Amino acid sequence: MSTLTRLSTFNDRLDRLMMGIRTDDLSETDRDAAIRHAAREYGQDRPRRETIEFAGDGGSYYLMYGNAEDVDEAGRDAGIDLASSGADQKLGVLFTLDYRMEVHQVNLWLSRTGTPAGTCSVALYTVASNLPDKLIATSSDVDPDGLEGAPAGIYNRVRFPFPADEIIELPAGTYAAVLQASGYTYANGTTEIILGVDQSGVTNTVVTYNGTVWSAYGTDSAGIIEVVAGIPGWRDESGAIVSVEYPAASISANEQPQMLEDEDYRLFRAADGIWIYFPNHAPAATEKVRLTYSRPYSWLEAADPLIDTPEIHFEAICNLAAAMACEWLAVRYGQNRDSTISADSVERRTQADVYMSLAGKFRSAYKMLVGLGKAETLPGQVLADVDYAYEIGADFLFHRRGRR
Repeated sequence: MSTLTRLSTFNDRLDRLMMGIRTDDLSETDRDAAIRHAAREYGQDRPRRETIEFAGDGGSYYLMYGNAEDVDEAGRDAGIDLASSGADQKLGVLFTLDYRMEVHQVNLWLSRTGTPAGTCSVALYTVASNLPDKLIATSSDVDPDGLEGAPAGIYNRVRFPFPADEIIELPAGTYAAVLQASGYTYANGTTEIILGVDQSGVTNTVVTYNGTVWSAYGTDSAGIIEVVAGIPGWRDESGAIVSVEYPAASISANEQPQMLEDEDYRLFRAADGIWIYFPNHAPAATEKVRLTYSRPYSWLEAADPLIDTPEIHFEAICNLAAAMACEWLAVRYGQNRDSTISADSVERRTQADVYMSLAGKFRSAYKMLVGLGKAETLPGQVLADVDYAYEIGADFLFHRRGRR
């Protein structure tokens, strides 16, 4: 099981392994970098496994990473001005997460008039009685008339990413994405930031703040929004499914787990994200899917960063960081190309060789500690169960999966 370990704790152990090498030979920044690289390589060798459960919705596709909320921009037919005082000085759009996810970014369709000063951002709030309640997190600032901001006279997607070092994990439920500005002065028809909405017979999802209280927007409006999110720890280009259990067994009822075969699920990439697809199943709302997957370890930035690696492999990661540090020192001392007559030159080439030798020893210790020792001699042949199946997901007529 993973635990949070501070970077300073890794550094203390690395210093002892390196036998007090001076910081003018290996700086504090380089030591931190070695630990970062080691944690990343360890994550490739021994990726973290996570399990998530979610209820079905009667469909065969479930989002892994992408647009958890996606209101079609084609429906936009109106705009709401963001004011700088009084009514509409903040505009919120409600959205729903179907199951526990990490929110990475909110995209709104904005337009502008003139060159608004200041910056704008999106804040995430919990929701009570369909109105924003408690602040959760705030996105990075965006210059409204800058390259990443709103275009003049037309609507376009404006991206509000949340800091990469801030993990915003939220349970299933409804939340509000609130557009707000700082240093911005609204002037009707002259200086405006405008939120794109759909007002054609829609359910109202837009709320407004007048400086004192929140309220539903007066005209039913559906805010044009995309909420980029993913299951905890899964990233766009990293992660792998380990197993899928459906329907998820009840542990309290002593039910037997029902693990799906490989042909019963697959990852599918669409324009709006990565989905897990069940070609032969459509889980109902009364059923649950239990998904186990591998994903990278998290590095939580702070004054003293935290790494969520397993405590049992702390020593292994420190040895790998020491190996990387020695490899870098070997490169450093191997750069000298002075005459071989110089005794100092000979000394430096010797140092490079010594550090490369030490790097090999530290790597061997790392592999031993995580169970990645020398490869065993493989047999000349093996017996394997070749479980053929149609690619379309169908089964054989007589020789069915349960009897193969």
